[in-house]
Amino acid sequence: MRPLCLRSKKYDGSLHYRYGVQEVERTPQRLITYSHPGQPVESYRGCWTGTRHLLSIFHRDQPFVQHVRWDGQWQPEFLYVDISTTTSWNDDTVGYIDLDLDLIQPFGVTEVKLDDEDEFEEHRLRWGYPEPLVRACWAAVAQVQERFAQGAAPFCTSMFAWRPGSSLTF
Repeated sequence: MRPLCLRSKKYDGSLHYRYGVQEVERTPQRLITYSHPGQPVESYRGCWTGTRHLLSIFHRDQPFVQHVRWDGQWQPEFLYVDISTTTSWNDDTVGYIDLDLDLIQPFGVTEVKLDDEDEFEEHRLRWGYPEPLVRACWAAVAQVQERFAQGAAPFCTSMFAWRPGSSLTF
């Protein structure tokens, strides 16, 4: 697995998260990365050392980033989707703009929760999200909710079976 740096930003260009990841799979349209416990994390909330396993799926043509998270002992925690701009990556960096809306499905729960609507509204007003972007964000929420409802990988609990060195099929 090749090392990369993940850099997510907010709409105004400020830092959201920055941390090291390892490339798991790369195609022209999709990049999958893994971050292990012990990674230094820099964020708008401060700096710390990560304690969790995180598998992330980035798309060049989709308005979201998917995450599968386990605790430090590989106990499943949740499936998480950031509504975002499309993602860009090169040889050493993967990046996107986080647009605040998140969909979360805790392990063992069938309901998918929409989170941070208040943050989305605050940032929409503060940073002047254009109306086409606002509509695209809500369309992405509906698209992701539908994919969770269909239950096909990677929007399903079978993703929790993944471990470093194993393959992903979807």
